[in-house]
Amino acid sequence: MGGTGGASGGRHKVREELEAEVGDPKNLARIFEALGMAGWFRYEKYRTTFRLPTSKSWAKGLLIELDETPIGTFVELEGPADAIDRAASELGFSKRDYVFEELPDALCGRLPKKRRRTEAHGLS
Repeated sequence: MGGTGGASGGRHKVREELEAEVGDPKNLARIFEALGMAGWFRYEKYRTTFRLPTSKSWAKGLLIELDETPIGTFVELEGPADAIDRAASELGFSKRDYVFEELPDALCGRLPKKRRRTEAHGLS
């Protein structure tokens, strides 16, 4: 779960995300390698993005991202902090369930085992 915005998000992770379209992933990999970086893990991720209906005005600007990966299925909430908290609650999560660690930490086994999987919850 993550928020959008500037420097500090209190209990929410807040960071600037820069996006660019890449025409040839192999060229981008060569650029990274020229900068001294080395790939250490590759996987395929399927992302489905959901938005709540406009009738739920509290959810304006909220994106619910469902990521299916070989290491598990994850839900990421992006948007205003209040909308993140409400959507998480409606999905059956409490604030203590929020996971702020990055994917590399999960891959290295640094997350508690109970947080490596998600269960399907209905959103009303």
